[in-house]
Amino acid sequence: GEITEVPELTDNPQESRVNMNRKGCNKHFKDDLLLRGWVVARCPEIGSSSSDAGVAIGGAEGHSMRRATWCLNQRSSLPTGRDVDTYSVQNEAAFYACEETVGRYGQELASFIAERLEDGGS
Repeated sequence: GEITEVPELTDNPQESRVNMNRKGCNKHFKDDLLLRGWVVARCPEIGSSSSDAGVAIGGAEGHSMRRATWCLNQRSSLPTGRDVDTYSVQNEAAFYACEETVGRYGQELASFIAERLEDGGS
């Protein structure tokens, strides 16, 4: 997730600053999530016709199941780069979710994936 090449400088200092800080979760949530059309939105109500209805979180031993409040939904149209770089509560939520999962447990995720790949899994 780190910068592999120097970002292109622009005539706009704010845009150049945003490009220079595009690394880690700031890069991943924009490039791999938002720019592919995924947005944070309220989960559908239980019993709605959506296939995502009833999404539950938790449930591990010692934890109770509870209904997720927020979900990722894919939009029918892709956002612009400006949409992704402009602050919004939904964009901030995606960044925070990345930081609190991938950012916090990156080593554990990498180990899990490496072990699965070594075992021939996908």
